[in-house]
Amino acid sequence: MVNIKHEITSINQNKQMSIFSIIVLISISFVFLMSAISFTVDSQNVLAQNGVNVFSSSGNNGGAPNTASVNINSGTTPSLATTTTAAAPNNILLPDAKSVSDTGKMVLPSSVSGFIIALPDETHHPDTDNLIINPANPHYLPSNLVIPSGTAVAFAHGDPNHVHSEIITDVNTNSPVWTTTSIKHPGATDDKVLPPGSYAITDSKYDPMKGTITVDSNVKSNGNLVVGAVYVPTPSLEKYRSQFQSAGFQIASTFDFTSAVTKQPDISGPTTLIVYSTSQPLDNAKTNLLPILKSLPYK
Repeated sequence: MVNIKHEITSINQNKQMSIFSIIVLISISFVFLMSAISFTVDSQNVLAQNGVNVFSSSGNNGGAPNTASVNINSGTTPSLATTTTAAAPNNILLPDAKSVSDTGKMVLPSSVSGFIIALPDETHHPDTDNLIINPANPHYLPSNLVIPSGTAVAFAHGDPNHVHSEIITDVNTNSPVWTTTSIKHPGATDDKVLPPGSYAITDSKYDPMKGTITVDSNVKSNGNLVVGAVYVPTPSLEKYRSQFQSAGFQIASTFDFTSAVTKQPDISGPTTLIVYSTSQPLDNAKTNLLPILKSLPYK
């Protein structure tokens, strides 16, 4: 009889231990589950915050501070200039418009596969004629271009009533390597991928026009961005911003300055330099750019 009672007691104790073990196991599982849920929620919040930050940094109209600058044109009264910068697609930063305006130089990242060099209005004039929109980029925009190897180059015509054909010369051999097709306004030349090296740009008709292209052998083009820059009148900036966006371009950055031209009202006064980009093929980009150039008030 004693043995039976002992066995029953043992059974009850085992049951109690089993129940206790189950309770402990459930408690541990619950704690682990709550921790996992908390971690997941926190991770989602972090990702959401990062998403907001990326969107803000790549917006065209907000977030970037305005920067005061002295009028870039010598011999004029200093004026307030502003710059707005946004990220290109995939957050790949391009040279900002202010640096292009100040230095006349653009150094492009490997994400760029094509570049359209602009011929501004009155580009054919000598600098001394006081018909230059921007002294740092008097004849080509930009004056000095540095591109990854494998990048195609073309020219866009923004100089009404004049025909242009550009000659690209290897500075080491002093030999022409490319003469572009002749173009009228608005128009765009054929394009070419130049071998790594240093090149001078001149115009077949207008001697004052000078620029450079450097093809960097250490940087290879591995993206699909087509990039370029143009001048527009600042009072009409939103109009042209809308035109660019409708044509499939993104505005990477803008910079407002005052053109010191006095002899020709249509290119004087408040002016904005726009740096744009697009992922459409270069031929499409050239075609879609021409109506925008045609709509500019420069004569």
